[in-house]
Amino acid sequence: MEIIKKDSTYPQKKEAEMEIPKFHPDIQKIMEIPIKIDPWTYNQIGKRNDGPFKDNYQRLEIRECGEKMVDINLLGLSGEDYYFSKFANRKDILTKKWISKKVFLRKTHVERLVKADKYFKKRGLFLHIVSGWRHPELQKIIKEDYAKKFGCEKADRVFASTDRKVPATHSTGGSFDIELRDLTRKEKIGMDVYYKNEKIPSLYWAEELFNEDKLDSINKEIVKRRRILYHGLCTEKVIFEKNEDTFTAHPGEYWHYGDGDTLSAYLKKESFIRYGIIYP
Repeated sequence: MEIIKKDSTYPQKKEAEMEIPKFHPDIQKIMEIPIKIDPWTYNQIGKRNDGPFKDNYQRLEIRECGEKMVDINLLGLSGEDYYFSKFANRKDILTKKWISKKVFLRKTHVERLVKADKYFKKRGLFLHIVSGWRHPELQKIIKEDYAKKFGCEKADRVFASTDRKVPATHSTGGSFDIELRDLTRKEKIGMDVYYKNEKIPSLYWAEELFNEDKLDSINKEIVKRRRILYHGLCTEKVIFEKNEDTFTAHPGEYWHYGDGDTLSAYLKKESFIRYGIIYP
């Protein structure tokens, strides 16, 4: 992929995020399509993941459908669990087999992601999954460690509860954290947006700032990059012909997508959750 510009005046961004690649024409078209902001969903999630959604989706019933999980690498997807390297020295976690390098997801998710990956590879990009299924005990440890560093209030915003009736989304195998990477250089396409020195993980808030012309040129470019993943995975007729084959974005975390899990079912206003807690 050709690099057409590099801006070294933006100190808070990583090197890869300061490079503005020239994308395939099909990708450029997707980048110009704004993400439609749904007011109800935006209110549920909040700008900083501080909306009421984590309490509200507890009301939904779980009707486990029985679909198995698979190792994404076996079906040709790129991915390695981020938390395996993060907790590589934690013998208490490794010996209990709460974590693995492998990324597991529900089988139909992987099949759909393989289709999306083929689309992107033809256009100079590919998908890389950094987190899929998480053991409930690992999810608890991740949240506790984060709380020690940043405080319980922020941890509650960032991570789902592990001690309630409805499980955290990742423990269902129905959601995943994903990156878009350059096929030639194998590097992540930077998608971190900043506004007034604050990192903005929210898809909706960043799009709103873009619409209000409050972002500089680099951050506007990065908002457009986020649209590539969003429309590729969530918009009918871009990659998936049928709406039921698309995924649901987490509007508060640009890297998080799912379907059939706790959050996705709630945001789609489905009557029940079809994926409960599962183990490989």
